[in-house]
Amino acid sequence: MSSFLGPDGHLMTALTKLGKLIFANLLWLLCCVPVITVVPATTSFYYTVTKSIRRDCGYVAEEFFRSMQRTLKKGILFSIAGLLWGAALWYGRMYAVANETEGFNFLLFAYDVLIAVSACVASCLIPVFSRFEMKMTGILKLSFVMAVRYIYYSALLVAGTVLVGWLVIVKLPMLCIVILPGLWCYISTYFIERMLLAYMPPAGDDKDAWYREQKQS
Repeated sequence: MSSFLGPDGHLMTALTKLGKLIFANLLWLLCCVPVITVVPATTSFYYTVTKSIRRDCGYVAEEFFRSMQRTLKKGILFSIAGLLWGAALWYGRMYAVANETEGFNFLLFAYDVLIAVSACVASCLIPVFSRFEMKMTGILKLSFVMAVRYIYYSALLVAGTVLVGWLVIVKLPMLCIVILPGLWCYISTYFIERMLLAYMPPAGDDKDAWYREQKQS
């Protein structure tokens, strides 16, 4: 019992991680306010949850803003491109629905497939962007390859994210937005990291290999 309730016990460890998750969640929400910073903010959110909270390596605010500084410029471009692409797909689908013509079913199916694939690629882009230093085209290419290769994981990530958004907006009090995204991000690291490790360099060639630590929780 003492090991469970003590300063280093399981309960205190869980409460400490929960407090860090809420803090990281708040930082993410604040940095998403400008909208065009959604991608760098979410990338930093994932990076911080994985490194500082799950792996106990570094401080939450320090790791979050370090990642924001590194990803801000490219992240804003990704955000703008993603918003434009998403709006184009959604408008195209709505136009197809409003104007039923010959080949309507095929066109609607094509839009649905594009939306689903784009969502899966976007779900992989965030962790890829958080881990790799490469050009934007390289990040997109790797995100697409990873989304297709691990389609069961990327589909699960999209479904879980949609579910969390639905719960926060429709079913649960909006106050839950300060904790539910963080909990889902923490849970998702367990399968996202498996995907990422397949593309990481050998341990001996990587100086910053905190993601390979065996001590995980």
